Amino acid sequence: MPTLAMNSEAQSELIKLIVAWTLVGTFVFSVVITCLSLVGLLKFKDRAQQNKLFYVLIVQLVIGCVGFFKGVLQPNPKVTLQKVEAPLRIENQRLVSENKRLEAGVGEMEAKFINVEKEQEALRKALSDFISGDKQKATDAK
Repeated sequence: MPTLAMNSEAQSELIKLIVAWTLVGTFVFSVVITCLSLVGLLKFKDRAQQNKLFYVLIVQLVIGCVGFFKGVLQPNPKVTLQKVEAPLRIENQRLVSENKRLEAGVGEMEAKFINVEKEQEALRKALSDFISGDKQKATDAK
């Protein structure tokens, strides 16, 4: 029985989705920390740390936008799900058609088996009649 394994394209799509949502999480965290520091609710020991955090936020925003518009970062799980399911659906259809073909073959074999059983029963009766000495019935049974 074949095992269903994800192809490399599906794995790639899952990795892209994970990376995209990880970047979204870090971006949101950076936005919150930066906003808290700009408002004054969060204090840094050195003012340069706050400036670096602001620059990092801008770099994250630029990288996120470029990645999103280039199509590298797509945080849409529905698209990823469709790309992961597509090869599995094809394999499922192949297995269903193979199963139907095998079921049809089983039906043919059952019919042949029933015919063989009938022939065996007729031969047993003819042999029984022949052994019992009733040659006329044995000849008629053939």
